[in-house]
Amino acid sequence: MILETIFLTKVLGLYFLVAGLALIYNREKLIRIISLIDWHNSLLPFIVGVGNLFLGLIIVIGHYPTLINLIGWAMLLKAVLCLFNFNEIPYILKKYNHSSILIFHGIISLILGFILIFSGFFG
Repeated sequence: MILETIFLTKVLGLYFLVAGLALIYNREKLIRIISLIDWHNSLLPFIVGVGNLFLGLIIVIGHYPTLINLIGWAMLLKAVLCLFNFNEIPYILKKYNHSSILIFHGIISLILGFILIFSGFFG
């Protein structure tokens, strides 16, 4: 792997590991926060969309087809959904009002984090 890809693999691996632990540990707080945000009158979906678009394009354009590239494409998909489907976001986030979904995403994030950390630091 090239040096930039190894660096990004390490950074994203640690990010997914910490994010997965936070999702599992703080799931009840996150459910309350998500339910309190007024998604119809918020700039948050636009900001999330622009941020994911920027980072996703950097990852997709700058890396060879690897797991990192797939993460970049997922970020681009999220960006398109956020930028072009403002009205649908509250309905999508209503599914996150269940602790089991946050635990599931936390476990997926932990697994992805461990894979990336192993690949970046030991691979």
